[in-house]
Amino acid sequence: MTGPDVPLAPEHVVAVDVGGSGARLVATPVHGPGGTGGTGGTGGTGGTGGTGGTGGTGGTAITLSGRPVRITTAGSDAADVVAELVDTLAGRRPGLRVAAAAVSVTGLPSLVPDPGALHDVLHAAGASVTAVAADALAAHLGALGGRPGAVAAVGTGAIVLATDLRRRWHRADGWGHLLGDLVANGILHDAGTHLAESVAAALRPGIPPLAAVTGGVLQIGAPVTTPLKARLSALRPDVRLVPADGSPIDGALRLARSLVDPRDGELVEPHDTWLTVRATTHPSPAPAGKEIRA
Repeated sequence: MTGPDVPLAPEHVVAVDVGGSGARLVATPVHGPGGTGGTGGTGGTGGTGGTGGTGGTGGTAITLSGRPVRITTAGSDAADVVAELVDTLAGRRPGLRVAAAAVSVTGLPSLVPDPGALHDVLHAAGASVTAVAADALAAHLGALGGRPGAVAAVGTGAIVLATDLRRRWHRADGWGHLLGDLVANGILHDAGTHLAESVAAALRPGIPPLAAVTGGVLQIGAPVTTPLKARLSALRPDVRLVPADGSPIDGALRLARSLVDPRDGELVEPHDTWLTVRATTHPSPAPAGKEIRA
């Protein structure tokens, strides 16, 4: 039944996190809760998830999981992964209205040299404004809740991103494989020390001395975190190390919500390496629009 007396479904924001171990999509009402209820990062290696918790305006948050990206000589197939999840979402919730969408993707820009294909997929889902972010930036937005500072995202490798979310962007890495080897060999003290040194190196003048660490390696606990805290305190006693607020999917959701909610304002300025934003006047499946690069 349709007609003027039938209320439209609430508009949703959609966030997608695409990585090497899996992918995850979260759709939640624009005016619903801002988080995902806590996540460990991307979803499993296949299949789809179920419906999540309730939203704030009569809508329901939906969580889906998907496969990891595949890497070929042409780069990653991240756009295909996102398209698969978006198609599944459309099948689960026909008529779902998407106000904005953001995707966090591994390998941006090295393995995803043209984020336009990802924007096209999101706009085809009906979003009028979309964002494509590097996974390190999404991890930053999730861990620090949209605050400037430094975040170390640690898995089998690591990257530290320190930024004021405007014009200062500093990255420290290049020892990811070393960290993986150290952890594999049980030399966890050295891993924590290296991590602290990278955080200290990335936190340059103009960026608040605030830091968080996120990623699966931290589940090891004290063998990594104790030397990390000790070394960071010795190098930068002014730095406040805080617990991570959330994961990359939380960061992508925060980014998507900021695109439509004027209370949030501009969460982060677009940047060639870390973030592109595309807006259209009206939602359309056509790939038209303006891609903003700062």
